[in-house]
Amino acid sequence: VLEEESETAAADPAGAVKTNRQTMRGYGA
Repeated sequence: VLEEESETAAADPAGAVKTNRQTMRGYGA
């Protein structure tokens, strides 16, 4: 997971997962 994705995920987990599939992978989903 990139730093940008981590920050987005921390700010809005659900939004990040819906917006970025790479972030979703970071969550292990």
